[in-house]
Amino acid sequence: MADEVKIDKQTFQDRLSQFISAWKADKRSGDALFGGVGSIVILMGKVEDPSTSTFKKNNAMHFWLLGYEFPATLLVFTTETLFTITTIKKAKHLEPLKGGKIPIEILVRGKDAEQNNKHWETCIDAIKAAGVG
Repeated sequence: MADEVKIDKQTFQDRLSQFISAWKADKRSGDALFGGVGSIVILMGKVEDPSTSTFKKNNAMHFWLLGYEFPATLLVFTTETLFTITTIKKAKHLEPLKGGKIPIEILVRGKDAEQNNKHWETCIDAIKAAGVG
């Protein structure tokens, strides 16, 4: 990912807030759209060859929120917080997005398997705590 990546913080925060607000409104009105889920997980794997990759549905959320796709990145949405597991290079682009209405927890994965497992556990715990609505 190039250093020239510039994510518009205001657009990101506005869209994240719109998404969470729509989700909460759906919960109040019978769960017709989101089906009562307590968390949403979007995982984008590593892109082997960008020239041959096709557009995937999970890319849509990346593009809509960030303006870019972030390969090898996990996004876990709850109605209270956005958790992400990503590389240190991508994390530096996400850090400036913190401080909005919806808290963002950025977990940086690296070569330390034990630390990476702790990050996964954090996300799993968030999913469990969010329950089914």
